[in-house]
Amino acid sequence: MWDDLTKTALVGTDKAPITITNPTGTLKRVNSAIAGRDDESTLLALAGAATLQTMAGYIARETTAQLPVQADADERPVCSATAVQQLALRLLERDFRLMEEWVHLCNHSGQRIMEKYIPALLENMRSKPELSAALCNITGRRGAWLAQFQPAWQPIFTTKTESDWFAEGLPLETRLKTLRTRREQDATAARASLMQHIHSFDASDRAALVGVLAVNLSINDEDTLETLLKDKSKQVNGAAASLLAMLTDSHYVARMIDYAKNRVTINPAHNKKPLDVQFYTSPGREMERDGLRRPFDRALDEQTKWFTNIISAIPLAYWEQLTGADARTLMTLAVNTSDKKVMYTLFFGWEQAAIHYGRTDWMAIALELRLQHALLNMTMNRRLLVGPSVYTLASHFPAADVEAMVVTAFASKKRNAYLPLVCRHNWSHNFSIAALRFLADLTKNDQQIYIVSSVLVEAAYVCHPDVLSSVAGIFPHRDGKGHIPSTFNRAVESFTGVLKRRRDMWEAFCHDG
Repeated sequence: MWDDLTKTALVGTDKAPITITNPTGTLKRVNSAIAGRDDESTLLALAGAATLQTMAGYIARETTAQLPVQADADERPVCSATAVQQLALRLLERDFRLMEEWVHLCNHSGQRIMEKYIPALLENMRSKPELSAALCNITGRRGAWLAQFQPAWQPIFTTKTESDWFAEGLPLETRLKTLRTRREQDATAARASLMQHIHSFDASDRAALVGVLAVNLSINDEDTLETLLKDKSKQVNGAAASLLAMLTDSHYVARMIDYAKNRVTINPAHNKKPLDVQFYTSPGREMERDGLRRPFDRALDEQTKWFTNIISAIPLAYWEQLTGADARTLMTLAVNTSDKKVMYTLFFGWEQAAIHYGRTDWMAIALELRLQHALLNMTMNRRLLVGPSVYTLASHFPAADVEAMVVTAFASKKRNAYLPLVCRHNWSHNFSIAALRFLADLTKNDQQIYIVSSVLVEAAYVCHPDVLSSVAGIFPHRDGKGHIPSTFNRAVESFTGVLKRRRDMWEAFCHDG
């Protein structure tokens, strides 16, 4: 066609009429649209259209491929421009903890995010299964629609039970979610399916899949778990042992009682040594098979770990009946004993048993004694937080009750800077002020500066944002040169910066906390 147009332009429209051989696509539509114009205008229009088509490339011909059905409209309103700006900043900063809080704020507000931010948010938060429900809500139907094109996002939106949870290529989280659902619907069938396919997976995945048996766990699972104790992987072995320890009437628990009954002496009336434990020098074959080598606390020696795992599997009613003493008496004896190995073994073991068997009376005493005796950072993780078992204990009680216990502990003799971090939830305004004043008081001792600085970094993510205006009065700027003043000032600046960003997010959603 371009040759025809060039010939007409060179010779003239009056001598060479405009002709287009077999026009198709856009040119065919252009040719129809300009019908009736004079020859010069027609020539220029067709030349322009042909040039644009050449620059842009050929238009695709019709295809039989099926386009995806359009996503349905969402009922939730889109969040405000201010809230969107806050999300954009979180994505830019890659502060995942603030990003998580933004997700919760948006969900609680009953709003959703703008469509163009859905892919970035799903990509950053896809490794957080605990956020799945919130992400489903705030990304809406468009998020679920997009997930069909990105397998990594699909576990977030998986709601139906797949019969082939063991199929190749599925993400582990999808397998676990599907198997949990099957376990809820039919515990026996799910257990049989697990045992049929479990050896197809590596040790880490096998251990995770065994953990699903905790759903609707019953004595009917005992034989299966005893079989899994023989697994060559210590991870699987330990996962099975932990579940067997939750079955009061299991043979496993009976074996734990046999291991301990002649080696633990408890005599509350004895003034010098009310508690005594004769530790095993090495575990025998049966103890090895029972998973007693599974990790408990890296800070503990091997003998203490073994015996702590034994104690944690024994129902607390056994010790109450054996001694006639209540939870407070026994736990207080354990925490006050001069033998640290005995203290760790019995106190931590009884604490774990309380968690296994849901004994909130024992859990309350354990948490109270931990706070009073500053038994917080016996197990430290990479972010310098208190031991995970403390968080587990605290999670069984209302946030206000935990805050009250921690405030009481602020006045104890063993004042530990990590005390405020026992409250992992979003702090109330009053507790935030009390906690910051407690930390500020500790900074009078320069030796506490570094610990308080690390605590402030973590507290910024849970402290009530409305205390921002009080921070300067509680933590005045430290003058002088040196490492201590600069470390403290940087920590306060970091704390204030995070708190300000959180306050801006809260205000963007009109969140009253």
